[in-house]
Amino acid sequence: MAKGRVELTRTRRMVLLAMLLALGVGLHALEAVIPVPIALPGAKLGIANIVTLVCLYALGPVNAIFLAVARVLLGSLVTGTFGSTAFFMAMSGAVGSGVMMAAFRAITGRKGKLIAACSMVGAVSHNVFQLGMFMLISGTSKVFVMLPYLLAVALPTGYFTGLAGVYAFLAIRRMPGFKLKGEELSASYGRRSLIGTAAVMVLLGLLAWGAIVLSDRMAQARVGSAGGMYIQIKKFSLGSERGEPAATYPWPPVPGQIAEGQFSMTGRIGESVLEYDEELGLRFISSPCPDKLCVKHGWVNDEMDLAACLPNGLVVTVEGGK
Repeated sequence: MAKGRVELTRTRRMVLLAMLLALGVGLHALEAVIPVPIALPGAKLGIANIVTLVCLYALGPVNAIFLAVARVLLGSLVTGTFGSTAFFMAMSGAVGSGVMMAAFRAITGRKGKLIAACSMVGAVSHNVFQLGMFMLISGTSKVFVMLPYLLAVALPTGYFTGLAGVYAFLAIRRMPGFKLKGEELSASYGRRSLIGTAAVMVLLGLLAWGAIVLSDRMAQARVGSAGGMYIQIKKFSLGSERGEPAATYPWPPVPGQIAEGQFSMTGRIGESVLEYDEELGLRFISSPCPDKLCVKHGWVNDEMDLAACLPNGLVVTVEGGK
């Protein structure tokens, strides 16, 4: 009789895992087509992480990490990004955040009331591991200049994703096979969490604003003191994993050395049009990528900045300096 109950529990868990995987792939594909209003590669709402949270607290860390890997793999096949730079960044972010959330769950004793905090840990880890992968691929650590801006998006979205995970558990926690310590969760807990949201958002907003201001001031100080720099376009071809310099422009410019204006550069999926200006720097005018984050980014003209078209394999940075 006991054996029958064990088999039933295993069957229910397999069914729940399959349902979560299907839901995660759907949310992954949906998130890929939602326009992001800011020009930050890797910035997303993180709604697919709700599924990982549920799996982590319901079925354990091994199943959660497996779900994260399978979700990104199947989602990339649906969206057509499999094998691209964006795919490797998404995979590293999913695995890294899954491991860090599993560690947080182990340290805090699987307490359901800390799901929102666990989600924020996952959001921050996701961005750090994504940028780490991009650094390995591109060969430049300058990508981490985007971290303060990414955290300004990741912290609030991670918090609200965690609240969504709380309400998901309120709906399905009675299912057999859960390992969640959910006795402290209730509708009243959800309401108290929403009441505390305003204070948390103010704190996170102040921290993000401070990081962005500090980053901007550091950039201005370095631009004012540096010399001998140049703007570089690095290209990632279809047959190589690491990028190679494709063009360089002296910065500050040497008048008359390189003509100003627009020019085309062929990447992985087509042609990108860029523009060079002696006063403003270099920017993307158009590109065959779907989200146009590279175009929205605008001019690149200081050492603490970069513009990247990941689908087309083109990265613009300012290099050199004293």
